[in-house]
Amino acid sequence: MIDRLGQVQIDSVNVLARAHYLPAFSRLGAYDTAAFDRLAAGPKRRVFEYWGHEAALIDVELQPALRWRMPAHDLEHVVATALANWLDHADSHAANLQPDLDASDYVAIARSARRLAASVRDGEPEARHDAIRALVTRVDVGDDTVTIAMRWAPIVDAEHPLADATATIVTPASRVRRGDDIRLVIGGADPTANRDPRLVDLSVEARLAYQHLLTSTAPSLDEVAAEHGHSRKHFSRLLRLATLAPDIVAAILDGRQPAHMSRTALLVTADVPVAWGEQRAALGCAAG
Repeated sequence: MIDRLGQVQIDSVNVLARAHYLPAFSRLGAYDTAAFDRLAAGPKRRVFEYWGHEAALIDVELQPALRWRMPAHDLEHVVATALANWLDHADSHAANLQPDLDASDYVAIARSARRLAASVRDGEPEARHDAIRALVTRVDVGDDTVTIAMRWAPIVDAEHPLADATATIVTPASRVRRGDDIRLVIGGADPTANRDPRLVDLSVEARLAYQHLLTSTAPSLDEVAAEHGHSRKHFSRLLRLATLAPDIVAAILDGRQPAHMSRTALLVTADVPVAWGEQRAALGCAAG
């Protein structure tokens, strides 16, 4: 079935059964739903959760075709972070929409929203996903923002004036290429969350190459590079990167590097200036 359909939409609606169990039942008849669950678990899983046109379980063979967008966990992190932050102030949002509610209503909204925020932020994976699916109706990824459409219904009672209300959350985020992958970088988030391990490794490699040059007794750069296990060309590039300004190196280690900076971009930039001020200008880094 997965081979034929490619994906199965996930929905929190549970009348007969969870929505993603029904396509298989309509095609195969009665079956063990635990077997379906196993398709999405473990190292040999057949499907993975991702935002297609909606939240869906998608054939793993389609994953490479979606890599131009971003890893699903990046998008989930952006949505969960923005949603939890919004829920932390749900009583204020309610007051803007319905300023005439009783004080007790705002207190009840705050309590309900905090419980949902805890599930979204720190809950077990199943509880976290259920809370997000219940709240979120649509996610749109733009060039520099993620827009989340959500509903109030899970926060308030069915008879509440806000039960049918909706809200929109817009959070800054940009798609950045990191090697072969596209990462979603969150504006205003913890900067260490944007640390690029490949860039950090490159900084370490550059310093080790420089230290090897200082201690080697080989008579030529070709031989020094060979001792270090590199070609002369690659070793020379590492030596140039070993002269990066301390504030640029610190930015890489802290995850504060410019969004366009990647390991590949630095290695192919053969003309990295020696002067620190010129380096900052060439690489788009603010002065430290």
